[in-house]
Amino acid sequence: MSMDGKSLNITEDLISKLKEIIPGAFTEDKINVEQLKQVLGESISTDTDRYQLTWAGKNEAYKVLQIPTTETLAPNFNGSVNWDDAENIFIEGENLKVLKALQKSYYGKVKFISIDPPYNTGSDSFIYPDNFSETKEEYLKKLGEKDEEGYMTREGLFRPNRKENGQFHSNWLSMMLPRLFLARNLLKEDGAILIHIDEHEQANLSLLLNEIFGEDNLIGNIIWDKGNPKGDAMGIAYQHESILVYAKNKEKFLSETDLSRKKKNAERMLKKASELYKLLNTIDIPAEVKKVHKEFNLPDEILTKAKRKFTLEEINSQFNTWIKKQGLSGGEAAYNKIDENGNVYRLVSMAWPNKKKAPDDYFVPLIHPVTNKACPLPQRGWRFPTSTMKELLDKGEIVFGADHTVQPQRKYLLKENMSENLPSILFYGGSDDSLLRNLDLEFENPKPVEFTKSLIQAFTKPYSSDIVLDFFAGSGTTAHAVIECNKSDNGNRRFICVQLPEKIDEDSDMFKKGFVSIAELTTERIKRVFTNSNASQAQKLNFNNKKPIGFRSFVLTASNFKIWRGDMISSEEELLNQISMFNDSIKSNSASINILWELVLKSGLPLTEKIEKVELDKSEIIYLTEGHRMAFCLDKFTPEIQAKIIELAPSVFICLDSLFNKDDRNKTNTQLKLQDNGIEFKTL
Repeated sequence: MSMDGKSLNITEDLISKLKEIIPGAFTEDKINVEQLKQVLGESISTDTDRYQLTWAGKNEAYKVLQIPTTETLAPNFNGSVNWDDAENIFIEGENLKVLKALQKSYYGKVKFISIDPPYNTGSDSFIYPDNFSETKEEYLKKLGEKDEEGYMTREGLFRPNRKENGQFHSNWLSMMLPRLFLARNLLKEDGAILIHIDEHEQANLSLLLNEIFGEDNLIGNIIWDKGNPKGDAMGIAYQHESILVYAKNKEKFLSETDLSRKKKNAERMLKKASELYKLLNTIDIPAEVKKVHKEFNLPDEILTKAKRKFTLEEINSQFNTWIKKQGLSGGEAAYNKIDENGNVYRLVSMAWPNKKKAPDDYFVPLIHPVTNKACPLPQRGWRFPTSTMKELLDKGEIVFGADHTVQPQRKYLLKENMSENLPSILFYGGSDDSLLRNLDLEFENPKPVEFTKSLIQAFTKPYSSDIVLDFFAGSGTTAHAVIECNKSDNGNRRFICVQLPEKIDEDSDMFKKGFVSIAELTTERIKRVFTNSNASQAQKLNFNNKKPIGFRSFVLTASNFKIWRGDMISSEEELLNQISMFNDSIKSNSASINILWELVLKSGLPLTEKIEKVELDKSEIIYLTEGHRMAFCLDKFTPEIQAKIIELAPSVFICLDSLFNKDDRNKTNTQLKLQDNGIEFKTL
């Protein structure tokens, strides 16, 4: 059996899914539109005059999506940290081709995608041909335009998309469409994508996401208030960005994801309450008196006269004063009381939440513990039935007023509610200038790590090995934030980050320090964060036997295998030239390790796959994947290797066809022998 050296064919994938759902819509392996209309009835519309998003170049954008890639990812061991045990991935390369290359290995496996694409302000640059009439060959040539050292040049792909351009919005939409489509494929059924955008393309992006993800899968539009209006605004000065969030399947996403965040100041509030509670029943001078005494240099006898026993009421008064000065969110500031046990709490109404009247069991009155009289009932009844109200009473979670004229409320303890629902408006105006200075690195407009960390924690779980993908990695904030998330909650999230090898401005400080591309600079940031984290961990007692963390670095590169170019054959001579090239399908300069990782990727294995090198001698090598799922033979095939393969018993054995030296009889015998031992045999 031969392997296909291409990425997932998007068209074939969609057709196979449609066949599973509506097999009757196909005739002779083609979609029968009339039959499809008959099956779906009124649910299908053929009217061209309908609400839809369209632009110049949309059809071409879909064609770009449908072209599989033969390119692959080569390991960059020098750019990695702790390769053997690493669970994180950084990829240097053009993100459209990388997304195509990842389809087989990561289809339906990513929990959360967070991207910060170009905002199309008229001054930024992005990758997509601005001439939609160009041929495929011209486009592919443009993808290959690099300088002598292999870095992508602005003259090739990084084209300013000026507002004067007649296809200003079209170019941006054509760039985004195939990438978002491929990104959706990579999401798990309960996964979601989060996209940062500003006012320039927010409206268009919403419509595009509705088309790709379906408007029913919109989770929400978050407003990120940065607290600092743009100083160069010609009209309304925007001080916010939008963050659009869509799920692959909203129902499954919401059933599996809490969408909550840790209350930022909760720990600090509990600590302050604990400090104040220790003063209960002690004799001391109130803090306000001490402050006035010091500020106005008053006589000491005033302090002596002000001494008093601290009551719970006094402690609550001081706690309330402190709370008001902290600038807390509404959800935090509501926890402004300390009970007799030192617990911080808030009071919440227990009234029936709906307009419809509650059942009779929800109208049983509560008796005041002091006056022994019934307290007022909510107009539409209690929120809970009698049995639940009794449980709350027994646990001391119902608070009565001074007498029976006050309606009782429920007590919520802060220590039991350390998280809050993710709100639609997020306030964060900080920067990472100090953090990046400590790393001795600089980036243009990096997203803040702490803010990104809070979003990742809201959309992922600590212990589910969730994969976080960012294919516009830029400064590497997402990777950094994933590391910080795991550090704070001992989680095992993993990241995959993709960044172009775009050249750095030669006048910049980073270029003068020896960094040539943004991808190189981003890699160095991730390296330094991992190195610092591992050094910090090494100083602690390692009770859980935790291994140092790290990442594997890969580079997008051409396939190690020769590609049949039927489009270049126009004569018998050219046909013979193509045939002669394929006496050996491997390119002459291909290293075995690069061939191995291309086969790993195109076999659908993850880039974190652990591979054992089994050596019979220096030239007889078998590469064995974890769990004996696959074995590869790339350098030499001998009877000894065949015997070892049977002993190792992998599920699949992949071998280069050229190792049989055109001996079809030997190849057939090998296949039969392996099949007899339950091993699937593939050649390439």
